[in-house]
Amino acid sequence: MSNRYFIVLYLLFFGLNVFSQDTTYYENTSQLNSVGKYLNGSKHGKWVYYFPNGVTSAVQFYDHGALMGSQTYYYPNGVLQAIEHWQFDLLVDSAIYYYDNGVTEKAGEYREGLYGGEWRFYYSNNTLKRVGCYKMGVPIGGWLFYYENGILWQSGALNNGEDDGWWQYHDESGQLTYEGLFRQGKQVGTWYKYHKNGKKKKWKNFD
Repeated sequence: MSNRYFIVLYLLFFGLNVFSQDTTYYENTSQLNSVGKYLNGSKHGKWVYYFPNGVTSAVQFYDHGALMGSQTYYYPNGVLQAIEHWQFDLLVDSAIYYYDNGVTEKAGEYREGLYGGEWRFYYSNNTLKRVGCYKMGVPIGGWLFYYENGILWQSGALNNGEDDGWWQYHDESGQLTYEGLFRQGKQVGTWYKYHKNGKKKKWKNFD
């Protein structure tokens, strides 16, 4: 083998080791902070991050410095906090978040980094809190809101993030209490009130 050929192989082998190497970070010289690889000066591949108590705080994946693929996050007690999907540093596709007791907090989809499509939000007792759709991060269409006991609280439509259309309100027993029309976030027309016996009467006129 010629000396020149040997030198080329040496540079290739050791060059790759220099630019794609495991890197372990410590805080205060003894506290494990993160473990991962750099490629040409940027985070690449799998990185694992740790809380001061040594519990894993996140497992992330990079492509030349950009978040890419499934990302997982944890609470200091080790309970799963969230699973997200990223594409070149943008949130995309499905995501789910949890309370520190393991119950789902919210679940839905991201489109170009913003809420898109249907999202569901929950109380920490696993009861549905609200459900509705987003477009480019803004609430639109029909929405339902619930009390913590699971009873329907409010129902109506949103347009560009504002109440718009017919809305109904219920008490914690499920009894319909008020209903009326919104236009661009403002109450309009005649609103109605319901007595406990179910009888409907005019309440206020907002015109």
